Amino acid sequence: GSGCWQQGCDHVENALGAESALRDREAILEATIRDSRRAVELVQIQYRVGAVDLRAVEQNQLALYAARTALLRVQAERLAQRVNLYLALGGGFDAPVVESLAAQ
Repeated sequence: GSGCWQQGCDHVENALGAESALRDREAILEATIRDSRRAVELVQIQYRVGAVDLRAVEQNQLALYAARTALLRVQAERLAQRVNLYLALGGGFDAPVVESLAAQ
């Protein structure tokens, strides 16, 4: 009935909203990674000239790795949301559909 229709619309709306939020988060993390890479480069120069200790270099590297890990998580979540949207739109995982997608 109409309740099922409304529930389907809600699922689609939620999936689209999540996709948008995750896309924004991904852009922020990509900028953070760029900034973190530059910070690592700069602190390595500072380390070579004796201005900072190795711990400062390692802290900056850890921040870069954390940002990369967060980006991977967001990208994985975006992919999961795309599957959710596909399912909310009535898609399934029938073998012929999967095989035709694999053939492309």
